[in-house]
Amino acid sequence: MTAGSDGSSRILFFVLTTAALVDSPLATAPAPVAELYRTPAAIPDLKAGSYDLNLTRVTFPPQMPSNPPHHRSGAALYYILSGAGANTIAGTTTDRGPGSLIYEPSGLVHQWGNPGGEPLTFIAFNINPEGTPAVVPEPAPK
Repeated sequence: MTAGSDGSSRILFFVLTTAALVDSPLATAPAPVAELYRTPAAIPDLKAGSYDLNLTRVTFPPQMPSNPPHHRSGAALYYILSGAGANTIAGTTTDRGPGSLIYEPSGLVHQWGNPGGEPLTFIAFNINPEGTPAVVPEPAPK
């Protein structure tokens, strides 16, 4: 693999492995590796069975208001490529910029928006029980 220009290249690995291999390195010399995220334990609620995995590049336009509160039926890992987004969890909004990595376990109620003047682009890696929707809207308040 070579860079598309005179600069360096980056590659993101999204790896699911067994507990026996969780402490194994992803790559060895001569590749310089910067590990961004590793769960300290198994992803909660994963049970034997079939899962849908997807890796999606998502772009939110500038000035996009936060989407409605929702949660995942599985888990998600986001990596922000460019722009700055607003991530709201439990009523607290945090700005997330390029290089940010966000893990969302199953059931975490959250929202995303883009209050900035530039598009927000991120990679989303999702794992969901086969046949279930990835995103589940929260019920409207009573």
